[in-house]
Amino acid sequence: MSPRIAIRADATAKLGGGHIMRCLTLAQALRRRGAEVAIFVNEEALVTVPRLKTEGAVHVCGPGADAAVAAIGALWPRGADLAIVDLYAWSAVEERTLRRVAPSIAAIDDLANRPHEVDLLVDQTHGRTDGEYGPLAPAAQLMTGSRYALLRSQFASMREEALVRRRQGRIVERVFVSMGLTDLDGVTAKVTAALRAALPEVTLDVLLTSAATSLPMLKALKDPKIELHVDEFETAPLMARADLAVGAAGTTTWERCCVGLPSVVLVMADNQREIAANLVSAGAARKAEDVAGVAKEIAALASDDAARLAMAEAAAAVVDGRGADLVAAAIMELASPQKRARA
Repeated sequence: MSPRIAIRADATAKLGGGHIMRCLTLAQALRRRGAEVAIFVNEEALVTVPRLKTEGAVHVCGPGADAAVAAIGALWPRGADLAIVDLYAWSAVEERTLRRVAPSIAAIDDLANRPHEVDLLVDQTHGRTDGEYGPLAPAAQLMTGSRYALLRSQFASMREEALVRRRQGRIVERVFVSMGLTDLDGVTAKVTAALRAALPEVTLDVLLTSAATSLPMLKALKDPKIELHVDEFETAPLMARADLAVGAAGTTTWERCCVGLPSVVLVMADNQREIAANLVSAGAARKAEDVAGVAKEIAALASDDAARLAMAEAAAAVVDGRGADLVAAAIMELASPQKRARA
């Protein structure tokens, strides 16, 4: 009998779509193992993350734990075998409530700032340790650190080829630009313009959604050196062939690291500050304070082969691309109906 697994996550213009994207990745890994997975999201998530419109088993759910209990119960009258929570607004109280429809609970977090009452807790932040969650989730199995970064399988499959390419010391020909699904304040257009001025001969691969503020402006440029990738989900090939990248310090951070892509990051939300600081400390990225700083740092890297190679190696050491499989295996063990029957 396939275990039934419910995932509850949100996306908004302010929050971004990273929580949903990592949950979609985990859902894929769980389905490969035979699980029946349903994803419960807020209504705004359907706009923020266009990918949801083509994803099966997605259900709109109201806020609060009671709403999640009702939605899961309506889909599966006997409840789920396990529920996964990826919500900053939830802590131990809501997780306890969710047990009314799921005997096992897992949480995905990256803040380490509130108590959890779960059986498994995953925090993919580079440098995060189990000790930081000891007093917050005393009963949980802990999977902390970037070893558990939730990446789609294509990143691991393209990793070695990308690293070989970087070690060849090629000139910079392409820069990958991805400022987050929500394109706050039209930042994608601003970054693209700054890079175009700094590196006029380089091709820019710009990733954004069809709802992005920057899209009309970028389309109007009709610049052959700016290639737009709208609502593109299969981004591993774009990152693997790029020589440099500019991005927010969010979910795509781990994707860039997996394929050893030297990057300049901008902090677009408070929860990204620690990620950016840890990456800089590890030599896996450079941080810019503003758009002008992005262009300056990218130009400097473009002219420094040794710095790019060192950053590529440091980034690749952060993430190997196997995290989703490790987390999915642990969740399947917890969700196993046979295991619960023995208990």
